Amino acid sequence: MKHNLQFRERNEDKSRHLTHGLQLLGTDIKTIHGPYLEEDYGKFIIHPLNRTPEEEDLKKLKKAIEQKFVPEPIKVNELMEIMDGNHRFEVWKDLSMPVLYMVYEGMRMEHVPIINDNQKKWNWKTYLDYYTAVEKKNHPYDYNLMPYNLFHRFHQQHPFSNNVLMLLLCERSFDRSSLRDFKEGKMVIHDWSKAKKRAVFLEGMKDFIPEIWNKRSFIIAMIHALNHKEFNEKRWTDQLGRNRSEMWVCSNHLQYRERIEFVYNKTRQKKVYITREE
Repeated sequence: MKHNLQFRERNEDKSRHLTHGLQLLGTDIKTIHGPYLEEDYGKFIIHPLNRTPEEEDLKKLKKAIEQKFVPEPIKVNELMEIMDGNHRFEVWKDLSMPVLYMVYEGMRMEHVPIINDNQKKWNWKTYLDYYTAVEKKNHPYDYNLMPYNLFHRFHQQHPFSNNVLMLLLCERSFDRSSLRDFKEGKMVIHDWSKAKKRAVFLEGMKDFIPEIWNKRSFIIAMIHALNHKEFNEKRWTDQLGRNRSEMWVCSNHLQYRERIEFVYNKTRQKKVYITREE
């Protein structure tokens, strides 16, 4: 049974964020109404592109609701497809409680990332999961070659930080511009083979410099060295093996460049000056 409730915005800031998000979407979303309460769970449709509820998140949310916490309404479209709120829906269903929901007429899954970004709910992992699912739906036979699925697979094989993954795979810094492209589904993988080779090369330093090898600033400096036309990977590995004590934790990538150059050239007749700008 559906019950209509009086709708009240919790605060002006939330309303402003939502309005801005809808402006970005154009006129696809015709109207928003609710919230409502519904006791018949069968009326709701789980959209295949919506994120799969995480067991740990379900446990935390269930405990909070049992302690009288009232979550925000879930979002559905006019077809009663759940656009956002799978976790809340599953917990309410598990507790035999009515579902609190808002209806966004005209809303489709491609709208969800923008609205959630403006409401500050999604993190990079959520966007990654969403776009990998979109690629699987749109490219069922070769989705594994699509950028977000490649990014996901690379991260599983080489669990570096997001900043490092972006540097290796996209050859971009993880700044505001690249993050915006990532959120909007516009990420581009630059060179998969080169990224794999460099990841393996970096991981090979783990035993020599365990406190340094996966630090973002060190990797920025290392990539700078790798891009130098006279830098030789084997020479670096040999030098690092002999002079690992000369590599210590630095505060920024410029200092790491200096240490890399020092180790690379120590006791060598032919010097390579990677700190000098070309």
